[in-house]
Amino acid sequence: MVCGWHIPVSATVVLQIYVILTEALRGVHPVQYALLSDKNRSIYDRLFDMVKETVPEANPRSISCDFQMAAFSERTAFPGVCLHGCFFHLAPNMRRPPVFLIEMWSMYRRVVDGDNHINNFSEAAHRRLKAELGMAHLAIWKLIYSLRKVQHATDLFYEQLVANHQPLKQLKKYRESDKRIVQIARQYNDRDSITYLQGLAHNYD
Repeated sequence: MVCGWHIPVSATVVLQIYVILTEALRGVHPVQYALLSDKNRSIYDRLFDMVKETVPEANPRSISCDFQMAAFSERTAFPGVCLHGCFFHLAPNMRRPPVFLIEMWSMYRRVVDGDNHINNFSEAAHRRLKAELGMAHLAIWKLIYSLRKVQHATDLFYEQLVANHQPLKQLKKYRESDKRIVQIARQYNDRDSITYLQGLAHNYD
């Protein structure tokens, strides 16, 4: 499960859209949209209570989320889940002092295990939604219409995967860059710190 990238809006009392995505059939799909009026812990607690009510069988093994402290109610909502931050939200904050445990924000294990592809899908879904909304101040009817339009495209994509069509590939330069990053990450114990970081930096775009 991937959750927690936010699209700020000002439609009546809606402050942000909290999107929940799930991985299925080699793709990552938006499955729930929550229109939230605040960013406090009680709002997030209620959100995940509603997720469990609407999808009682939901039992994610891992959740990739943003670094919003209030949203860590996900751990209480789904006991035993492996909770970690999303690179999509980590990247803009690279130069800030870390305020979370290393295992929360480190991408090392996910890169080595080949789990970093989820970020590519979630970033693409984020861009599609942001492009469709197009502005920060929307009337509520326009917001709902835009979400329905995005979800219609998502449903079509899912049906293509059901029919065993292959998901669209990344551009070749990004695929090759990802492969090099995995190879460098696996050389962590064989490189000194400087050449390790230089190698990653050369492949990060």
